[in-house]
Amino acid sequence: MSVLRRGRGGVPLKRRAVTACCWIRWVGISSSADASVGQNHLGLFCFFSRTNDADADLAQCPMRSADLLLPHHAAPLILLLLLLLLGDSQCPPPPPPLSRPTAGCKIRPSPPSTSVRPLVAHCFSLVAPQARVVHTMAVELDVFVGNTTIMDEEVYQLWLDGYTVNDAVKVRMGSEVMEECEASANVLLSDTMDQYRTFQMCERLLHSPTKLANQLLFQIPPHRQAMLIERYYAFDDMFVREVLGKKLSKGTKKDLDDVSSKTGVALKSCRRQFDNFKRVFKVVEELKGPLVENIRQNFILSDKLARDYAAIVFFANNRFETGKRKLQYLTFQDFAFCAGQLINNWTVGAVDNMVEDMDVDLDKEFLQDLKELKILITDKDLLDQHKSLVCTALRGKTKLYTEMEANFKNISRGLVNIAAKLTNTKDVRDFFIDLVEKFIEPCRSDRWAAADMRLYLTHYTNSAHLLDTFKYVPLGLVTPT
Repeated sequence: MSVLRRGRGGVPLKRRAVTACCWIRWVGISSSADASVGQNHLGLFCFFSRTNDADADLAQCPMRSADLLLPHHAAPLILLLLLLLLGDSQCPPPPPPLSRPTAGCKIRPSPPSTSVRPLVAHCFSLVAPQARVVHTMAVELDVFVGNTTIMDEEVYQLWLDGYTVNDAVKVRMGSEVMEECEASANVLLSDTMDQYRTFQMCERLLHSPTKLANQLLFQIPPHRQAMLIERYYAFDDMFVREVLGKKLSKGTKKDLDDVSSKTGVALKSCRRQFDNFKRVFKVVEELKGPLVENIRQNFILSDKLARDYAAIVFFANNRFETGKRKLQYLTFQDFAFCAGQLINNWTVGAVDNMVEDMDVDLDKEFLQDLKELKILITDKDLLDQHKSLVCTALRGKTKLYTEMEANFKNISRGLVNIAAKLTNTKDVRDFFIDLVEKFIEPCRSDRWAAADMRLYLTHYTNSAHLLDTFKYVPLGLVTPT
């Protein structure tokens, strides 16, 4: 309750008024699963005024919605309290709306009444025309009280994809749900803007997903929280393929304009995805324990998405080259699979699961040990012996036996040379390029199928264990899959 005193030339008006102003936002037509909350909700801007001065000049002390703007979750409770205080016994039909007052115009208000409905009607003579359009709906719903934050999944996805409000409205106008509800463009525009504001307020919580369940500002069911987090951290394969292996720095972020043009992903969405990659990288970079599990616990992601992020972090840390023309035929999922194999077999965590950076850095001691494999190609007797064992195992099991036997030495030299050079940082970055040039392309030229390559690598590894030099040494060069 407040006393408003206002006048010209410092002379206060002889007026005491009790005013209350609140804004209940228009919640909108929701196509989400929140059926229990309701689909058609009306937003009212209500201006209640009781005065003991019949000659009070209402135009001299207007109340604006911007003067008392309350959070949407508090406004319904305040309006309900006002209705209880003011009373609504008979609730006669609302009178026709009056014209909007202009500056300097004096309006004589109606005498005080015990009913709230006339005061609500008086409100519509003071607010914007769009509010008077929905005045006829006031009979059906005067007050709506709720505490669940309503989020439309379709609008949320449009927001994530980088659509502007106007573009999102155009998409929604073409949906079947909107056609059934017969919602106008103005209604959808208001609802979409409201949804976008809600998402923007929630975004800071999505940066730290573990805080979302404990915050009190937005009351969101657990299953809806999981959906918000999973979709926010989802990414486009085409986009991540362009930035995979690059340093997650400001310089890379400046090039996102070109990436957006090349992939067709909206620039706003590209920036969100890039920031997500960088955020996850910084959080888990120095953590102990399995990389996938750290990502899952800190960002509450599904197992599949957590493994994809582990691949992104692993490639960004080791700076593997993935952008060369020879590698363009490989998809992100191809690289993600390779990352999983390298993490499980070539990282420090493959030996000791309680060291820092266990699943991020390659095991340097292991890479150093790979140099000992050079004896397989430098010792002629050992090379011939290895070839004999492999060819004996392959005979009669593949139609490409002749090609495998003829190219054995070239293929073996290619694999061993790749392994022996991995102690150098540059050679680590070029690992996939070397693998394609020295192993995959020769096999492809002889028309090897995936089954043929798997069979060859299996016997190549097993036969090496039969050699006296490596009989008791575990070999980690090749993991057939």
